[in-house]
Amino acid sequence: MQTVGVAIAGLLVCMVLFATSTGTAMSLVVLVISGLFMGLANANLTDLALGLGSGDRRVATGAFNLVRWGAAAPAPILSGKLAEHSLALPFWVGFGVLAVGALVYLTFAHVMAAGYGERVLWSRWNRAAAGAEHTPEEPVGEAY
Repeated sequence: MQTVGVAIAGLLVCMVLFATSTGTAMSLVVLVISGLFMGLANANLTDLALGLGSGDRRVATGAFNLVRWGAAAPAPILSGKLAEHSLALPFWVGFGVLAVGALVYLTFAHVMAAGYGERVLWSRWNRAAAGAEHTPEEPVGEAY
């Protein structure tokens, strides 16, 4: 859970850097850095979706991909329309959407962390997670 928070914070910073970028070289550097944060977020969010989802992995994977790609599909069209008004506007809108997601994450991360036997830094008072912390993990069986 902590890693997802780092990835979201890094992406928020990258969105601001994209919006305020004045040159191609800076944009390319920020693009590579944002790709690292996106990969980090993708790997961890996929693991969370499968680990905390229903017993049927196909249902959990389908729901996760519906949410992820349902928002990604219209993004190029919407960002093009926003860029007609200002080249930085798509990045500021992206920042706003991601900031709302960060608030949701800050509100509910402790619930997801407890499901994994972890505690997030800002909720050390979570007794259920504290009791499960440092217990041996149960291997997840694959269904073939």
